[in-house]
Amino acid sequence: MAKSTTDWHEFFNGEQILHVGYFGMEFFVFKYVDIYTSKNKGDYTHQRTGNAVPLSERPYDFWATFFKVELQAADTLDLYIRLEGVNPYRRMPTTIRLFHIDASSVFPRQVHEAVINWFIGGILSIGVVHFFSLSIFY
Repeated sequence: MAKSTTDWHEFFNGEQILHVGYFGMEFFVFKYVDIYTSKNKGDYTHQRTGNAVPLSERPYDFWATFFKVELQAADTLDLYIRLEGVNPYRRMPTTIRLFHIDASSVFPRQVHEAVINWFIGGILSIGVVHFFSLSIFY
């Protein structure tokens, strides 16, 4: 029998990025997401993310509700998540999910999309300034 090229022991070894959400949709953003973890029944650690938490104080300087855990192959992890302040413009989701994030695919894609958005925004801004300057001088 052939061995799988991706063994789960290797996959969950080291720093992991997790995301609290509803099918990954960010319009169900909570103001505060408190994550309490206890590795191997040891002391608890606390991380805080959410829409009301400044980016500089989040586990990742990123707009989504990402947090990190450090795991080794034989570790057990108790994870408690406290959600506060749902978006008042959306109905409360019935299911909250925990997603494992592959940082190598998410962060470069987000940077690329941001560069494209800034580029398009810049072109549109130049067009608007050009239009107003033509309307003023003619």
